[in-house]
Amino acid sequence: MTINEPSLIRPDSFSLKFLKWKFQISTPDLLLIFLILIFATVAGLQSITAHLHYFTNNADMGFHNQLMYKFAHFKRPSTTLWGDGDQLYNCFGDHMTLLMPINSQLYWIFGSSGLLVAQIGYCIFGAVGIYKLVVEKCANKWLALSAVFLFFSHYSLYAALVFDAHDNVYGMMFLPWIFLFFFRNNLKWFLISLGIFLMAREDLALTGMACGITFLLLGWKGQKRFGVFCFFISLVYFLIAYKLIIPRISPISGGYTAWRFQSLGNSISAVLINLFSHPGNIFDLMTNDLEKVEKLNFFLLTGGALLIFQPKYIFIFLPTFGTTLFTDSWALWGNLGHYNIVFSVMLPVVTVFTVSKIKQEGIRILLLQIVTGLSFYTLGFVYLQRWTKFDRIFTSNYYAYRTNRDEIKRAIKMIPDNASVSATNYLTPHIAFRDKAYMYPILKNADYILINEEDRLYLNYPYGSPEAYDAAMKTIYADTLYRIVFNQKHVVLFKRKDLK
Repeated sequence: MTINEPSLIRPDSFSLKFLKWKFQISTPDLLLIFLILIFATVAGLQSITAHLHYFTNNADMGFHNQLMYKFAHFKRPSTTLWGDGDQLYNCFGDHMTLLMPINSQLYWIFGSSGLLVAQIGYCIFGAVGIYKLVVEKCANKWLALSAVFLFFSHYSLYAALVFDAHDNVYGMMFLPWIFLFFFRNNLKWFLISLGIFLMAREDLALTGMACGITFLLLGWKGQKRFGVFCFFISLVYFLIAYKLIIPRISPISGGYTAWRFQSLGNSISAVLINLFSHPGNIFDLMTNDLEKVEKLNFFLLTGGALLIFQPKYIFIFLPTFGTTLFTDSWALWGNLGHYNIVFSVMLPVVTVFTVSKIKQEGIRILLLQIVTGLSFYTLGFVYLQRWTKFDRIFTSNYYAYRTNRDEIKRAIKMIPDNASVSATNYLTPHIAFRDKAYMYPILKNADYILINEEDRLYLNYPYGSPEAYDAAMKTIYADTLYRIVFNQKHVVLFKRKDLK
């Protein structure tokens, strides 16, 4: 049986009635809705529940929430929670995140969880895009459903969800839609999707240029214009953002705050010259750390190995490898965080495109089962054996870990909305809705200081040890400018003595 047989193109369907409307829905479509509901539940438990339990960070949830507050109130998009005490006078001096003003309006509905809700919504939008893309290319809804299942079970998706909310995640969910409109030969919606993709964050333009090369290879005989438009629009946008806009408003004098390649050079041209003049260094840089090797292994295990059968798609992943494996920042080398989100979006697509070419149904099913099993293995390895603990959402301890949640809430309510506040890392996302908020130990003569001493043992960022945390706390206890106005269950609120 081949994938183009009618029985697979038009699977069994159900007739449903809602009020006066009747409609038919196929079994895969119904299962897609079911998968989306399950994902939304799991993602909400992973990210929103963690936030409500005070586990989201100042970087990036704290300063993103302050920006959300500023955009929602049509104020200047500056933040006092960015960097090591530096004020980011315009958020576009850090990244060109042009979807932020739109997403920020969720402040009025979901409060401090608004951006997390937006992120889950974008992921669902991306899942629908993957489903439609595979149906368009393979004419098989069951394969499309398999691709969505692989997307919803990919470790890099949950690595992003568990680590606050990020604009590159929002943007990457438009990637399957860009491919969908390419295969439909719909230039108008192709360009619209590409435009929104680039608006999310300027460095996505690197992936945009890589996609342009892929489109040129895929559409060389009749759709070259898609590849040309994609490459040059992405290139021009990146150069405008990187060379003209960001340096003018960056808090780093004439610099690009996301530049993390000092060991290779101070500019893109210097890095490229360095790499191509010493090509042997490329392999060394990609494999000189266990975290990097693990990233490569997980990539291959979850569908990357199948790129040998889909070589035209390999360019899509090169910008992610280049901006993570070659960087000076160890936090980007491994599998945690939001930096590998393109793996979750496009590896399922590559897998299913490869499977669709196999004529024997048994081999197709076997290959899908192998990739699915490996996907669950990598997901389990990252989240059942690592500190992030994916399985915690299914345990009662997860929802009772913060024994002083009520005390934190009461302390926050004691702080006036217009007061300036300095708070420890995991509390800043919840006190960010004001013009002046800082992450302790930065004070800048703040009206209030809020700390949670429960975090001293294991959640003591940025201090690194309980001893360093204790030393920082002693400083504020000894400060004669402040007095304690709340002290219960390790939650301590200080108030400046000269305030009424």
